[in-house]
Amino acid sequence: MTLREYRARLAWSMSELARHAGLTYQTVSRIEKGELTHFHTVAAIANALAAALGENITVDDLKGVHIIS
Repeated sequence: MTLREYRARLAWSMSELARHAGLTYQTVSRIEKGELTHFHTVAAIANALAAALGENITVDDLKGVHIIS
C-alpha cells in the first residue's frame, strides 16, 4: 500500500502523519512525491502507521517510497 493509501485509511492529513511520526510536513510531502529519503525516516512513518492501525507495518510495506542506499 502507498503512504497516501495508508493515510486515507486513517483519514490523516500529511500534517497529522508528520506529527505522529515526529517529522515535518515537508518531509512527508517529499516522500509522497517520490523523493529519496533515509531508512530511519521511513521507519518512523511505518511505526506511526502501525501504532495507529494496530497492524504490523514495516518499511517494506510502504510502496513507492525511495530509500537512500
